[in-house]
Amino acid sequence: MLNINIEDGENENAYLIQEDKLGYIEYANAYLKTLMINNFEKMLINIFHIYMLVTFEILFYFYYIVKIEKKEILDIILSFASQINNFIDITNKEKQIIITKSKNICDNINNNYYDKTNNELFETAMNIILISTAIMFILFMVHIYMFKNMKRLFKIIFSSLFFLVIVGCFEYLFFKNIVLDYRIIDNNIAICYFTKGLN
Repeated sequence: MLNINIEDGENENAYLIQEDKLGYIEYANAYLKTLMINNFEKMLINIFHIYMLVTFEILFYFYYIVKIEKKEILDIILSFASQINNFIDITNKEKQIIITKSKNICDNINNNYYDKTNNELFETAMNIILISTAIMFILFMVHIYMFKNMKRLFKIIFSSLFFLVIVGCFEYLFFKNIVLDYRIIDNNIAICYFTKGLN
């Protein structure tokens, strides 16, 4: 009789220990799930911010900066050429020889090569946007599956868009008021280096 009670007591203790273990496992699982959910949302916010910045930078560069830079460079070259024309005294015949040589050089430049390289760079940049957009779409779907709350997702998207608008305005104003006004070289310095190169 005593043996049975001891065995029953041991079985009962074993069952309580087992129950405690199950409680700890369930608690650990719940804790890990909560941790994963919270960290996923933080990670999603950070990744979306990076995605928005990368997309903005690529589009801003190819659709705005490239055109302005090209115009600025051409304006500087034409202005420099007209200044050089005032400094160098050459006959019409010599001028004609320079123009012909210049035309030959220009004709030999393979514009298609440069256009092709630039188009390849543009396509690569657009592919980066396309791939990152697909990744963001998958992450948004995972977020919807985990939280089942569209309002929560829209809050993340709109807060990121607000962040992007602020960064975009700063980038635009910085480029317009600082970068475009900064002069690395002017006509006089260009002429100075050009004439030094002739020596």
